Amino acid sequence: MRTAPLAASLLCLGLALPQSPALAQDRPIVAVFDLEVKGAKLDGGTVDRLTDYLSTLLGTRGFQIVPRSQLKERLVEAKKGSYKECFDQTCQIEVGKELAAQKSLASQVLKIGSQCKITLNLYDLRRAASEASGAASGGCDEDKVVASLEQALEGMLGRVAAASAGRQQAGMVRIPAGEFTMGCSPLDAACEKTEKPAHKVWLDEFSIDRNEVSVAQYRECVQAGSCKAEGLGVPFTLGKDQPDWAWSCNWDKPGREQHPINCLGFDQARSYCEWAGKRLPTEAEWEKAARGMDGRTYPWGNDGPSQDRPLASIADETIKARFPKAPILAGYKDGYESTAPVGSFPAGASPYGALDMAGNVFEWVSDWYGEKTYQEGPARNPTGPTSGKWRVVRGGSWFSRPLYLRASARLIGDPAQRGVGFGVRCAVSGAGGP
Repeated sequence: MRTAPLAASLLCLGLALPQSPALAQDRPIVAVFDLEVKGAKLDGGTVDRLTDYLSTLLGTRGFQIVPRSQLKERLVEAKKGSYKECFDQTCQIEVGKELAAQKSLASQVLKIGSQCKITLNLYDLRRAASEASGAASGGCDEDKVVASLEQALEGMLGRVAAASAGRQQAGMVRIPAGEFTMGCSPLDAACEKTEKPAHKVWLDEFSIDRNEVSVAQYRECVQAGSCKAEGLGVPFTLGKDQPDWAWSCNWDKPGREQHPINCLGFDQARSYCEWAGKRLPTEAEWEKAARGMDGRTYPWGNDGPSQDRPLASIADETIKARFPKAPILAGYKDGYESTAPVGSFPAGASPYGALDMAGNVFEWVSDWYGEKTYQEGPARNPTGPTSGKWRVVRGGSWFSRPLYLRASARLIGDPAQRGVGFGVRCAVSGAGGP
């Protein structure tokens, strides 16, 4: 079915052909700094117990905690023996990042009259901004401080949840919990071995971005210091830069701020989603969001795009001037030589309202590629293998024929490469969408 020229084109795009017939994001890592005491009579042992208790509470609420031994070791090195002096924000940001933490937590006990006020501040190191704070007041003995600490923590975590929900809901669509058919549709004669067998998959509720991540959105992450822009202007495939294809990378190209970010590697895609408070979707989540519950072939239905029905940015007549021998959908014109601005084809929406899930750019998902990804029998919230050589990409691109636009089509990408057709959209667990 595939020709040698087509295989070469896919490799230039950063794709590999499947060789034979989803991972949830890790919990946020937090560096919990020692409780700062001002005015209250709390000895070192009490402060240690309170700090450990605060770490334990955070651990029960879904956070990973940097071991205090590692934190102390790094602080001793930074402060030359006086590790408890690292109370200022600059110190905590620097040390937290060096320990690969995503967030830092600063806490303080301040005695005011006969009362002690507890304040907590959670700092998002990737966004370089305070994420949420909490405060409570009470007595100054250890039991009363513990009670205030618990109250301040609940207030802070409530604000974290509210802020996260607000960020996530904007621009996302909700995918309800339930079972769907993943893999080859019985109506689809083009199915390949890597899409078989069709099988039932149950997924818990999640939400996914309505649109692919745009250049403008990715730029915000770069400006915040959490995403890398290196290499975005020139694709890197086949083990080297491909300057002849630089024209098709959207980064820093005039007029393309609302086009999808492309020429994007796997780590860059994952970093963006983490910065946005989200994660990469699993392969199963991506497919359900693209095709819904009825097993359709394409996001919009079972019939492919045609010359009188522009539904996606794909390999069409508009690219023939530059690539006269490229395999295209004859007669079809989407109006764009490469990518289109995100959301340009509302008629091509998935059953849940997600746009551009066929064409424009392939989208990285969290799974490693492996033979065990597809198997007989029902599965609940499946993820792919935990390691491997290739990652999975989904959805086809501006350089794809209808074969690769199908909702069940699977291709694999080298995570080290930045193909001109590689982009991203993000997901969250639960009801992040409206």
